[in-house]
Amino acid sequence: MNTHYKNNFYQLNENLKLNSIQMINLLIYKFSYINYFITS
Repeated sequence: MNTHYKNNFYQLNENLKLNSIQMINLLIYKFSYINYFITS
């Protein structure tokens, strides 16, 4: 495995991590929004 592939793989991994964090944040945000409407 040469360095070029290694870098790409690392970058892909970082992007996936970022995407999943964003998705989780979005879900939490949506749930709290819904919760706000239910409780008010």
